[in-house]
Amino acid sequence: MIVKKLLPLFIILITMTHAMAQNNEFKSTASMNVGFSLVGSLFNIADNYSNSTEVSSYALPAFQFNYDRGLQKWFSLGAAVSYQAMGLSYKNYEYQEGGSTVSEDFKTTFSRLNVGIRPLFHYGNINRIDMYSGLRIGLTNWSVNTDTSDPSYDPENDISFGEGTNFSAQVILYGLRGYFTDNIGANFELAIGAPHFFSMGLNYRW
Repeated sequence: MIVKKLLPLFIILITMTHAMAQNNEFKSTASMNVGFSLVGSLFNIADNYSNSTEVSSYALPAFQFNYDRGLQKWFSLGAAVSYQAMGLSYKNYEYQEGGSTVSEDFKTTFSRLNVGIRPLFHYGNINRIDMYSGLRIGLTNWSVNTDTSDPSYDPENDISFGEGTNFSAQVILYGLRGYFTDNIGANFELAIGAPHFFSMGLNYRW
């Protein structure tokens, strides 16, 4: 499991941040975001430009949770988890078998789970504004599952595109957090690399 592989890293991270964090106000920030990725956009574009009523594709946003701990006024280290699902479906797919025409429906779902750490550099912070740039470094696990009306379908024949766990890196070009109160606010990020190129959400600091 990808989580088991990174569990020791997270334990070290939490221990280190508690040991090193200064007594500044609002050292911790938790965020819940939805992100939009390049691969997800390609699935949606393909569906919008498809002229077939039998073939369709979709992609959900990347749902994310981030926790960042301030080690210095200008630097924080955090953990992040992201999940995204996308898929392709085909209705009334026909093929020849045993001299007769067989029709079936199938749907293939691709999902990815990304877990990583986030070293962030903060700048230009004034009162309830927090701006930052940095990196997200971790692992991405892809899985593929196919549902079909064919009773003889063998799951071993599932598409194996990208399946497994691989190293993942993202450059966070610019992030902005703004607070409505001392603790509650909203945020957005622009980035290069998985799991998103743009994300937005809510955050809470304490």
